[in-house]
Amino acid sequence: MSRIKNILLCFISFASVFAQDLRTASLKSLLERNMHDTTRLKLLADLTNAAPDGEWQVYNLQMKKLAEKKLAENTADRKIIKTYLYFLAEATHNQGVDLTKKTEWNRASIAYNRSIYISKQIGDKSGAAYTMVELAKAYHGMSDNSKAIEVLFEALKILEELKDQEGTGDIYTEMANIYLELQNSEKALEYAQKSFDIQEKAGNEYGMYEALTRLGLVYLSEKKYQQSVACFDKGSLLIDSMPGDIKYEIFKNKGLAYLGQKKYDEAIRNFHKSLAAAQAGSIKGWIVTDYFLLCNAYTQKKEYPKAIMYGEKAMSLNREAQSMQVAYKGAEYLYIAYKESGNYTKALEMFELSNRYRDSIDFQKTQKKMLEQQLRYDYSKKELITKNENDRKISTLRLVNEKKQTRKNAWMLGLISLSLLFLLISVFLYNFFRQKNVIANQKANILKQKLLVSQMNPHFIFNSLNAIQNYIFKQDSLKAGIYLSQFAELIRMILDYSRRDLISLDEEIKLLTNYFGLQQLRFEHKFDYSITVSEEIDTESVQIPPMLAQPFIENAIEHGIFYKEGKGMVKVMISKNKDKLVYEIEDDGVGLERSLELNRATKSLHKSLATIITKERIESIKFPGAPENAIEVIDLGKNSPGGSGVKVTFAIPFTEMV
Repeated sequence: MSRIKNILLCFISFASVFAQDLRTASLKSLLERNMHDTTRLKLLADLTNAAPDGEWQVYNLQMKKLAEKKLAENTADRKIIKTYLYFLAEATHNQGVDLTKKTEWNRASIAYNRSIYISKQIGDKSGAAYTMVELAKAYHGMSDNSKAIEVLFEALKILEELKDQEGTGDIYTEMANIYLELQNSEKALEYAQKSFDIQEKAGNEYGMYEALTRLGLVYLSEKKYQQSVACFDKGSLLIDSMPGDIKYEIFKNKGLAYLGQKKYDEAIRNFHKSLAAAQAGSIKGWIVTDYFLLCNAYTQKKEYPKAIMYGEKAMSLNREAQSMQVAYKGAEYLYIAYKESGNYTKALEMFELSNRYRDSIDFQKTQKKMLEQQLRYDYSKKELITKNENDRKISTLRLVNEKKQTRKNAWMLGLISLSLLFLLISVFLYNFFRQKNVIANQKANILKQKLLVSQMNPHFIFNSLNAIQNYIFKQDSLKAGIYLSQFAELIRMILDYSRRDLISLDEEIKLLTNYFGLQQLRFEHKFDYSITVSEEIDTESVQIPPMLAQPFIENAIEHGIFYKEGKGMVKVMISKNKDKLVYEIEDDGVGLERSLELNRATKSLHKSLATIITKERIESIKFPGAPENAIEVIDLGKNSPGGSGVKVTFAIPFTEMV
């Protein structure tokens, strides 16, 4: 009888997946049809919810871009504007979810804050509250638990007012998580039990499973292992068709409970099941964790060769997964295994390695605190924009006073930006003097510092701030908010990439896309752009020096497109030629000669420092067969009659991450 039941369950699961695939395919076919923009946004939202991981992100980005495009058209229909804002809030929320999965907590929190701001503007209390729950998870990930609790209570107030039981239960589950991490078992148990009672009343089986898992973890922390296993078993029975992440969580937690009871065989059996689920999903971080847990279990069982084998596997794989906290614990497990097996040389090596990881973790905590300060700064600016929007409805005299306050805030923003610039310069000068004895790397470091300074030059910052100020004076708080958000994200990306010698091509494309978007807002969509990458190139694995193309793109916009009558076009094409990665930046602006004439006429003799430095960087990257002049600049007006614009071509070695 049980075999028949299993066959029926498998058939039901297959039928469910097949039906889901059919629905996704049906929705995709609708994208080819002509339809109203609001209908297309709804279709993209459905595809985002239905498509598998790795695919839904594409539809979500399309939804975000379409909503932003329609909002930029300044339609007078407030009802339509509200609809576009709703989809923009949803897309931004989904973007935060994707970043949360990648543990990019700071960027996720920025996306969530923007989504909450938009939801509040259109009166979507439920949407704002659910995003607050995700924001709290991001704060929790950044170890800012006080901020997480504050946001959760704000969301709880809204959902209780809306009588949303499932949402209220989710909040209590997240509170239990936070108090569990703070080692406050009493509070964690209280909120986990509240969550279970609410979800049981609402009939939400998945919510009940989440609450039971938290209860099990609380009992596990109190070393009440039998109660812990009972909760995990009861929770697993609520899920008919468990996805990989839930299977992984169930088996891992049960393994820890059995390990606490010194039931080593049961613990090892569950860790192996957890490992199988992690391997099925190809999730390296989970695989590393399971290897280390097996190392610990076999060590306690005194089977040291097996313990060392799994520990070494974990260490090897963690070099790719790059989880510092897991590596620290793993090094401790291996230290014990080597010491107990009598290999004191290896034990000493693991002891020293664990100390290095611990020092790195302390350093990362310091960096996190700095990022949290930046987050609070961004959030305060969004609050300022909200205030200006509300004050727009007050009397004429009050409006004049608010404009004065806005000017004052703009000056403050300028002073803060200059202070940030001064701080950046100070940091890089410090790094320069500290490493002045490292002669071989001195030139590269100086170039990198100069490039960062030129990327952050006051001319670009003040133009951006003036544009933001202009939107505020026009009472267009939405555009000001969008511009400010993109500007802040670009600054953060430049700060992040400038600290690294190499970044992925995918990260470079994200930076260029953000830069193009900011320039389009600044020049009121005077130009379009495209970024094309050859299909043979894997953008996530190809490694390049950061910010090579941006100075040439800036020249194309500032000196080519700016002087052109009508709308312009900037193209960025990246291709592979044998062992070289080839960049081509092409614009249809006024061309080199005409640009020089106009610059002389306007007495603009500015030379792009970023372009000069980038040329030096490219010429310093040597590879076999490289020409003397590493950068080729072609005036398209000379080579093709009737044509115009400039084409810049350069190449760097093609490097892939192993």
